[in-house]
Amino acid sequence: MREAGPEVSLCAEMDEAWRKSEVLQRVDVLAGFLASRYPGGGDGGGDEGRVGDASPGTDSEGADSGGPDSGGPDSGDTDSAGTDSEGDGAAAARRRVADTAASARRALEGGDLHEARRRVDDLEFEAEAWADHPHFPPVPSHYETDAQVHDYAKDLARGFLSSKQRDDLATIRLSLTVGRSRILRICHLTARDRQDFHYVCGRISMSLDLGHVGVARRELARLGEIEDRYHGKPCPAA
Repeated sequence: MREAGPEVSLCAEMDEAWRKSEVLQRVDVLAGFLASRYPGGGDGGGDEGRVGDASPGTDSEGADSGGPDSGGPDSGDTDSAGTDSEGDGAAAARRRVADTAASARRALEGGDLHEARRRVDDLEFEAEAWADHPHFPPVPSHYETDAQVHDYAKDLARGFLSSKQRDDLATIRLSLTVGRSRILRICHLTARDRQDFHYVCGRISMSLDLGHVGVARRELARLGEIEDRYHGKPCPAA
């Protein structure tokens, strides 16, 4: 049996980076959304104090009444207590979300994808309370997930890819973009070749995501064969 070579090892590294990126991207999206749902924005003592100050009516009512002494025992004290309670609750919620997100990131750094996904489930569960909110981040489709995690995966890959490997992947990705654009402009592409075209493009993209340079180059050559079949054959007159 042939031993796993460096390209197989790189493929495994890229696969792990991609799976980590999917989790990390979802953590960032959910944590950002939940943080926006709790007023305040900071966990320090000063920020918690500003939560109460920013609540509707607190400042204006205090100014109109001339302070606690001028409004009697019921003016300001009840509202202030309610505002402080809301501020404490918001601060506690922000800390809970931040702690959960931090736990997920620590788990990813330690290579524990299972634990990281459990923490994502916790964030998903908490976010369900705002499922009807216009900015609620629904679980993306597989296509949307691939598009969203791409930059995360590239950042993680920098930790184990050599400069040559990064250059090879970038060159193949550019060739894919150019070749795909040229083939899409062929107006008389047969149904069979169009099917093969989409299949091969998908194979190249997957190979690049996994860092499998050899497979990506081989599939890129297949893409060139499709284009060559139409070289010098202009579109028939309409």
